[in-house]
Amino acid sequence: MKEFLLHYKGWQWPAYFNLILLFLIFWFVIMFKNKKTTSKNIWNFAFAVILIAYSLVSPLATLADGHSFIAHMTQHVILLMVVPALLWMSLPKGTKITWRIFRYPMISWVVFIAYMWFVHLPFFITEMANHIHNASEFTVNLLHVFGVISSLAVGLWFYYPVLAPKPNPTMPILKSVGYLVSACVGCTLLGIYITFAETLIYDPFYAESGFASRLSNLDKFQEQQISGLIMWLPGCLIYLTISMNLILKWLKKKEVINEKMRVL
Repeated sequence: MKEFLLHYKGWQWPAYFNLILLFLIFWFVIMFKNKKTTSKNIWNFAFAVILIAYSLVSPLATLADGHSFIAHMTQHVILLMVVPALLWMSLPKGTKITWRIFRYPMISWVVFIAYMWFVHLPFFITEMANHIHNASEFTVNLLHVFGVISSLAVGLWFYYPVLAPKPNPTMPILKSVGYLVSACVGCTLLGIYITFAETLIYDPFYAESGFASRLSNLDKFQEQQISGLIMWLPGCLIYLTISMNLILKWLKKKEVINEKMRVL
């Protein structure tokens, strides 16, 4: 792995990243339309941009492209679970999102869990790997665009009921915590499925040439186990961190209300 990292230490600028830049510019405009933008909003947006660049332009992107399943899972967690949360938190209060499809928490929850599981089913990984390893550069770019956009879209849809700023219709805090914790259960089950699989279920992911061809089945099996742990532990930690933050806000709000009641 050290030899591979040294060999692929250079950064890349894939053609499809220009589309992602357009999306980020669009989000930046939405953020600054509101005059209530704070330094916290700007920092959240900046972290989102850094993580997207790290996922798609840095050597991690090369590793994730058929060479390391650990890199693939890291990229997946960043784009699906971390970046969408940061993007919602980058919007100041008063930013109105009028897309009606965002307003149905049960649908967004089901779509999120289904997407997270579907893209890690062995047959899906096999089909995607066959296309990527055997397709033209143009087709590969299209597949990458689809993967990145679908991850960001599903993640944004999932976090909307919890993190979208007022006056958007968000769920009550305790319901939001239940929404996130139940998603954590789905994430945990997928992580357990991958970590404790008795066979090498993601072998078709690896490219037949280059560094990946030198990995033994034991290497791949260990990567599979670590990838499951990445989905399981950091994935749940993200939801639990957001849940704890929501609970703290709820407690502060209760404290303010109680203080007002005492004054009266």
